[in-house]
Amino acid sequence: MIVAIIPARKDSKGLVDKNIRYLGDKPVCEYSIDYALKSLGSDNVIVTSDDFRVVSVGIRRECFAIRLPSELAQDDTRIDYVLRHAVETYEKGGAGGVEIVVLLYACVPIREPNLIERGIELLQDLGGDSVRSYAPVPSRYNSANHLGGKPEYRRQNLKPEWFHDGGMVILRRGWILNPLDGDFGFFGRNCLPLMITDECVNIDSQEHFDEAERKLKGEKDV
Repeated sequence: MIVAIIPARKDSKGLVDKNIRYLGDKPVCEYSIDYALKSLGSDNVIVTSDDFRVVSVGIRRECFAIRLPSELAQDDTRIDYVLRHAVETYEKGGAGGVEIVVLLYACVPIREPNLIERGIELLQDLGGDSVRSYAPVPSRYNSANHLGGKPEYRRQNLKPEWFHDGGMVILRRGWILNPLDGDFGFFGRNCLPLMITDECVNIDSQEHFDEAERKLKGEKDV
């Protein structure tokens, strides 16, 4: 079974209540819920949070909602611990056995369409352990323009660079429950990159929130 897990921690140092703040006509976290529901359906979407307001949104949207224990909602809590708790709670609830987890952060209201479908297809076709979305680095941030970098004055000659934008991660259950040593052992041995066109909007500040508002209105960034 393929499930989406949407984690949302209550306390945010960058922007208070970012996951539950209204963006347009609904809270930020509901955009990720909608994104997952479109691809997987309510029986396969898990919302986990220490914020009862986020949990309430998950219940209203008929997802499998989990009240995250406070010890798993700390600044230094590893995300794989949160995912492991969600998978085990979901399975103990009799919902079925999980094979693949799609991680969608609640604070990302805008993503490129069809990431879940494309990521699952990539994982299954190439037999990887995990998938991460990667967006192109804007030319003005290319490493050639960094202090100490080798200057390149023609934008057309810049070597393409990519970064993980936080839009989506896909993981196999086995690596979540039995990760390799290290902070990112839950990615397994073979993490596949999913190249996307447009960077997601990952809200962690008022500036990011304003950017999301502009994009929802169809306005260009200034």
